[in-house]
Amino acid sequence: MFVFLVIQCGTLSWPRVMLCRVREGKLQKRKQILVTGATSGIGLAIAETLVKADYRVFGCGRRKERLSALENQLGERFTGMVCDLREATQIEALFEQIQAACGGL
Repeated sequence: MFVFLVIQCGTLSWPRVMLCRVREGKLQKRKQILVTGATSGIGLAIAETLVKADYRVFGCGRRKERLSALENQLGERFTGMVCDLREATQIEALFEQIQAACGGL
């Protein structure tokens, strides 16, 4: 199985984004995605774009207060999750939380 993100730049105010998965040779559109570094920079821009495109976004970062603020700002389609990607145990816990919330990515 391969998972990849397709970003199509168009005339809209933001790019068209589609998360796809290839399973058994067929392309399947997914509606939930994990964005790392979601509290600033490119990660934040991607998270905002995906929420606007009607995706359920799990955004991870190290700053709990910033993630909480983003949950308030972006609404119910964004779930902030504290995770330091330098720590393997935190990464495992992150994916367990996502699995429990929506059955996985």
